[in-house]
Amino acid sequence: ATLPEALQAAAAGPRGVAWLDDDQVEPYAALARRAGELLEGLRAGGARAGDVVALLLPRPRDLAGALWACLAG
Repeated sequence: ATLPEALQAAAAGPRGVAWLDDDQVEPYAALARRAGELLEGLRAGGARAGDVVALLLPRPRDLAGALWACLAG
């Protein structure tokens, strides 16, 4: 399986945790939703698969969703 396929499979599971830190727990399903929203925004801005994009991320945990969106794009 590809990495995007593996992440989608994890998101389909009942309780997989994608991110855990001192004050935040984010399941794979929530990460998948955020990645999908980001991917939609990138596409709406004209980005297509294979394009190089730069992202300014306000929080370190945003990297996971951004990476997933870029891999899925």
